[in-house]
Amino acid sequence: MDIFLTYVAGILSVLFGIILLMSPETLKKLSEVANRPLFKLDEMIAPFHTTVGVILVIVAAWLLWAMQGASMAEYWYMPVLAVVSLFFGLLFLFSKSGLKQLSQQADQLLLATDDLVLAGRRTIGFLLVVAGVYIVGAVYLKK
Repeated sequence: MDIFLTYVAGILSVLFGIILLMSPETLKKLSEVANRPLFKLDEMIAPFHTTVGVILVIVAAWLLWAMQGASMAEYWYMPVLAVVSLFFGLLFLFSKSGLKQLSQQADQLLLATDDLVLAGRRTIGFLLVVAGVYIVGAVYLKK
């Protein structure tokens, strides 16, 4: 199974390298297709915001209850998950406008990776092809 996954990694490296070596126009068209949202989670959850809020508060309470008597060194993340779940549960229950504002903040583009990739596409593409050929060749010779 490990050999199969290594082959797949090598082949994917070669394919993505070839894609990066294509013309910039083709990459921009591919980027436009890949950057489209598949679905909008906000619109899907909007009719159920009360239910989602109740479920998140219940999960937070259960996590805190389950932590009683547990080793904090081993399960240090449980209270953190409980607080995050409680925060978002209360946000879903009592502040729909706050939830919408948080969603709008999260939807902002922080880093345009497309421009970075297009700037070094030839170098990155060449390196990916070389790495992919090396991976596939190394696995083939190891057999």
